[in-house]
Amino acid sequence: MYASENGNLTLIKALLERGADVATVNDAGMHPLHLATRNGNKEALRLLIEAGANLNAQDGDGRTALHYAFFAGNEETVQLLLKAGCDPSIAMRNGETVLEHLQRRCGSLNMPWLGEDGNERH
Repeated sequence: MYASENGNLTLIKALLERGADVATVNDAGMHPLHLATRNGNKEALRLLIEAGANLNAQDGDGRTALHYAFFAGNEETVQLLLKAGCDPSIAMRNGETVLEHLQRRCGSLNMPWLGEDGNERH
């Protein structure tokens, strides 16, 4: 968890080579993917994705890595997660999705990386 949160790529690689579980969770239900995303560690995020991290894993509040990237305002990370296969329609515990937050914040789903239906465009 420490390595993901702090973007320590050397340690992440070493742990993955030794079979570290990318599905490990902390007391808040956060996965390494959540921590790397929350802190904007794109290279750590890429390593975890390549290692098979569950892109749609939810923390104790139902947030996915995509929620963390969106709330941090990190468009590049949002795009990376969408291209990797994150589902923008997953709801947090309060029932809201990233798409609903986007629509409320921007007045529409008209974002360059989203199609008209809110799904990621390739």
